[in-house]
Amino acid sequence: NALRDVFTQARRAGVPVIVGAADETVRRRAAELRADDWYRIPATADEIAARIRTAIARAVPTGPALTDRIERA
Repeated sequence: NALRDVFTQARRAGVPVIVGAADETVRRRAAELRADDWYRIPATADEIAARIRTAIARAVPTGPALTDRIERA
């Protein structure tokens, strides 16, 4: 339930969620909750940073979504 609460709050705030999965159960749960990205624990700092950068890049609007946001601003 704690993981679900984190996802709910992050979605409301527009923050991507990256999950460190120590086992298959956590990985499946992250997939069920539609994590933006995940990695297997233990992971290197470079891998974690890459996952964070990728998730943030996916969250940035492009194309028509970006045009719409600019028009509304």
